[in-house]
Amino acid sequence: MSLPVKPLSTVDPHWIIPVPLYFAGFPVSAHWAYSLAGRLSDSMGFNDIEIEVVSRWHDMGEPEPFMAPRFCRSVTGDYIIYFLSITGTEPEMHRSELEYFYKHRDGILARAMDLLRLTEDEKELVKTKLFKWHRHMKTKKREPALGEGECLMWTPPIRSSEGPVGTSALAD
Repeated sequence: MSLPVKPLSTVDPHWIIPVPLYFAGFPVSAHWAYSLAGRLSDSMGFNDIEIEVVSRWHDMGEPEPFMAPRFCRSVTGDYIIYFLSITGTEPEMHRSELEYFYKHRDGILARAMDLLRLTEDEKELVKTKLFKWHRHMKTKKREPALGEGECLMWTPPIRSSEGPVGTSALAD
């Protein structure tokens, strides 16, 4: 079998082909991210989560290893909580961060999950299934939202005769 031989087409010079970003982290649904802010503090907004985590880390005496978790909106409309981001064209610019991250990956993740106050079930799902390198490339096309088993997801509280049981559930 042979490939067809065709001349390369020219690209409009006004088009910009984005370079993908790579994030080391884990995806969460948008609703889960907003519910996390409520779990951490009644008066905290979503944008304050990163500041709250770093503040708690300072209060603990700044133990190492640590990289502040940050939030990035993904093409699905959900979020990626990430520790390191690298463009596909400039990996050498971040060599020292990469080395630190690879050397201390498990410790960085464990400390961040504790500071974010993730439940034991959430921690297990992140460690075993969700924590990895994620490729992010802006496009004009909106991708469908992440489904069950692809990110941490929020479910409404379960009401019983004894009151609310919980506010967070995990996708399998």
